Amino acid sequence: MGKQTSDKIGDMKTNIAIVEDEDAAYQRLLQQIERYCKENAVEVDVRRYERGNLFLEESDFGFNVVFLDIELPDLDGLSIARRLRESNKVCSLVFVTNLAKYAQYGYEVDAISYLVKPVTYDSFALVFRKALNAYSQNEEYDFVFKIPGGLQKISAKKLMYVEILSHIIIYHLTDETIEKTGTMSKVEKILAPYGFLRCHNAYLVNPAFIRGIEQNEILVGSESIPLARGKKKGFLEGLSHYYLHKANKDELL
Repeated sequence: MGKQTSDKIGDMKTNIAIVEDEDAAYQRLLQQIERYCKENAVEVDVRRYERGNLFLEESDFGFNVVFLDIELPDLDGLSIARRLRESNKVCSLVFVTNLAKYAQYGYEVDAISYLVKPVTYDSFALVFRKALNAYSQNEEYDFVFKIPGGLQKISAKKLMYVEILSHIIIYHLTDETIEKTGTMSKVEKILAPYGFLRCHNAYLVNPAFIRGIEQNEILVGSESIPLARGKKKGFLEGLSHYYLHKANKDELL
């Protein structure tokens, strides 16, 4: 079944997974994490997986940052990353590889960056800082819901709109759609803190993705969704409030 080791640096704060079969590469990466954390007062919990299947079987995917070797004895890193993204779309994913050419596939699974072995501390520190910052920015926008056999975490920042069709809730993300049974009223309550607006009995929309409004249709990304007459006044007021808040926030920056 393989061996799993766990190394703890301080109290559990940021959960990190290292999926790496080479002992030397793992130790090098762990030492760099320890150095960075000491220099920047960061507390983390690090867990190692030597096999891709072990990571997929034993991990609950609750990691904030995942360092993933592309070349593993059982599964390739890209296949593992795809499985990871099915349940966790907000963690920062970093590929670790012997050949930089493999890193080109990172965009498919929304990888933050990649590191080429042997990893130098300077390159590691830049990528790790980027990974921590990216997760920190996403963390306040992510939410979790139950799926058969476990939980699924997605980021509201990537959710364009939600629709309900015959008691099936359809989450339209920038890179895929997710279907789940539920009620729109419950989803609306969950997404209210993230600024989502009700534009129709069957639709909730993320104002960050609205490109424009044409009569009774809202242009969202490359698609359009209906704007119900009975919802129009409240929707436009909510949208105006969103733009005003965004303008004020931009001024402060």
